[in-house]
Parts: sequence; C-alpha cells; structure tokens
Amino acid sequence: MPKILVTEENLEDILMLINTWEGKLTWDLLCSEVSKLLNVKSIERQSLANYSYIQKAFSKRKQKIKEAAKV
Repeated sequence: MPKILVTEENLEDILMLINTWEGKLTWDLLCSEVSKLLNVKSIERQSLANYSYIQKAFSKRKQKIKEAAKV
C-alpha cells in the first residue's frame, strides 16, 4: 500500500503553491515543487491528480496563466 503523502495539513500548502504559481505550469514542475514542499524524493502526477481539489486548482491556475499570456 502506498504511503499517504497529502494530508489535510499540507493540502492547504499545496493549493497555495498552485494558486500563487508564476510562469509555466506543468504536472512535472508541480510534482517537483510539491516533492520539495513535502520533503520527499518524488511524487507522481497521478498521486496529486487523485485529489479533486488539487486537480481543479491546477486546471484553474493553468487557464489563468494561459489567459494572462494572451494579454
């Protein structure tokens, strides 16, 4: 059974990271930053995307960044 890396406590930190993201946003880049935040070797995209809050925040932020680039 895989270790649970995302908890209620660090979910807020992950969402804040996404919501304040500047520049190019990809799952690979996000996974890298979340790994640093959680002090783990690595975390997979699927692990993060399993959390609907993270998935929604990622999609919204990606869209905002895309719209800002058009202006």
